[in-house]
Amino acid sequence: MRHRLLIVVGKGGVGRTCVSAALGMLSVRAGRRVLLMEIDSRAAMSTLFGRKPVYEPTEVSPGLFLMALDGRNALEQYLGLALPSARMVRAVVASRLYKYFVQAAPGLRELIMIGKLLHEIERRPAGEPPWDNVIFDAPASGHALSLLQMPLAADGAFGASVVGRESRNVAALLRDRDRTAIIQVSTPEPLAIAETIETHRALCDLGLEPSGIVMNRMVAAPFGNREIEGLERRAARAESADQIAPLVRIARARLRTAAHHHEALNDIRAAIGGEVIELPEVADADGLDLIERIVERLEFEISSEPRIASPAAV
Repeated sequence: MRHRLLIVVGKGGVGRTCVSAALGMLSVRAGRRVLLMEIDSRAAMSTLFGRKPVYEPTEVSPGLFLMALDGRNALEQYLGLALPSARMVRAVVASRLYKYFVQAAPGLRELIMIGKLLHEIERRPAGEPPWDNVIFDAPASGHALSLLQMPLAADGAFGASVVGRESRNVAALLRDRDRTAIIQVSTPEPLAIAETIETHRALCDLGLEPSGIVMNRMVAAPFGNREIEGLERRAARAESADQIAPLVRIARARLRTAAHHHEALNDIRAAIGGEVIELPEVADADGLDLIERIVERLEFEISSEPRIASPAAV
């Protein structure tokens, strides 16, 4: 949480938006001023807070602000910085030349859109207080990789132009491990594990090594085979085996799931290493109630004493 910019990436459906929101609320609880940013095409964060997408920071709870990124909107805002009047911006946007230019320069809107991260970190308007954390709920992994790659690859396309210089500034921010942390979110399912490992390697190839991984929806079993077998024996003695049998089946299924999830966690650690935070499956909450539960777990993880290293490691 000491990083100014947190970028949260992961496969669609792994709970990336919930983790992003929870990180924001956790930071606010520590007395920080936080901006949550998302891509407008999904607007999942806005929906979570019961809001429509907004393109300027809007406070959704004390200290917590929300903002959507949209390619067209971001490009027009960028023109507003470069041109002297709103009337001129409207004239440019309405022109055929503008439409042709945008279509002929693939990725330009995405490049300007990711540049909003730099703007909110370093170029807040005079008199506006800075953000302690900017948390970007990135799109699904493939789109996120394309988006993050744009400023890294734009130097050759735009050279010494204003856009080229801006691209290098954004790239420097993304690669600055003192200011920026990339957090991957995964679940223990095989497809999510495979994509997390693949995305991690792709990010490292770009010079954007993630700082850690959140393993979401982990199932644990606070019992083992011995406890289940003991339950069966007691049920047989009490002549209640028929009533106990469904419970035993459920317990065995949960034990198998917990074992699979533990194997997935080991696979992640073997392939990637680094910091891994586990978030348990929460089946009895959704919406902001679910976010509160995730925040509580993150608080527990952060406040827990460091794990003791093995003798071999020492």
